[in-house]
Amino acid sequence: MTKTQSLVVATDGFHSISEAMMALQKMLDESLAGTLSLLEEEGSRLWSIESGTHAVTSVPAGIPTASSQSVRPVAVQYVASAVVLITYQEGGSA
Repeated sequence: MTKTQSLVVATDGFHSISEAMMALQKMLDESLAGTLSLLEEEGSRLWSIESGTHAVTSVPAGIPTASSQSVRPVAVQYVASAVVLITYQEGGSA
């Protein structure tokens, strides 16, 4: 039986897009290596990995002002995220 699972990864906020993308790459490498090791241990065969989507989102980082509940922006951080589709054939299937 063939199955497809989604792997969703998102970074913390970083001060530059390149830092966010490097962190995302490292997280994906580690997550995919662990997933593929698990699939091989379970005897799964014929796997494939496809990019579902990826994005870098700017997020304003702010602090509340003392006089009100409003937030005064002080900087922008970047969050990188990705969805990866892993398709595999369960072990023991023909």
